[in-house]
Amino acid sequence: GGMGWSDLSPAPRDAEHIAQELHTLLHNANVPSPYVLVGWSYGGLYVREYVGQYSDEVAGLVLLDSSHPDQWTSTPQGQAQFQSNAKIYSLYPTLARLGVMRVMGFLQSSSGLPSPYDEMLQASFAATKDSEAQSAEFLASPETDDQVRKLTSLGDIPLYVLSATEHGFPSELEQQSQDFQNELAGLSANSIHEVLEGADHVSFWRDPETAKMSIVAILKVVEA
Repeated sequence: GGMGWSDLSPAPRDAEHIAQELHTLLHNANVPSPYVLVGWSYGGLYVREYVGQYSDEVAGLVLLDSSHPDQWTSTPQGQAQFQSNAKIYSLYPTLARLGVMRVMGFLQSSSGLPSPYDEMLQASFAATKDSEAQSAEFLASPETDDQVRKLTSLGDIPLYVLSATEHGFPSELEQQSQDFQNELAGLSANSIHEVLEGADHVSFWRDPETAKMSIVAILKVVEA
């Protein structure tokens, strides 16, 4: 969601504008629809918003441990976590400009991705505009969540939901996370929800075996 090497946009970093920018990018690049969109984490919110705006262009969706628009509001614990995260994300741009994020990037262990992708990820983590994008997107969460909630059904579009079980949450919050994932699967009458026991939030692109399951899900939706 806007955290690559592109220039920062002056538009708000909510789902509505990010979906519109993705639409413009695809059309300017002459990538013909229909599309199978894949969203991990907050990306799941953005691809849902894309369907809301451009449903005739989307042939299917894959949600990889996707965020849910009610995750920060439905419980006191979620609300407290949002406030805590918001304080941290509001500091990201300043920390990046001071070089703190670059130092933290050096201290991080390898992502496990092959070269040159691991190096690209480390460089992105240290980049000031990456931190600014992450901060702006998280702080726009209330607007993003309100926008995504408006799309209450995906009809019968092929939908594949993959979810993790290990987020480091207390057991009741882990259960709530699974309840949210079940709700996401219920958005379409043509969906599959697969729970990957032992997977954590980043396993879907970082762990080779779990990433294979992500690829299988994408291929199945393409076939559908």
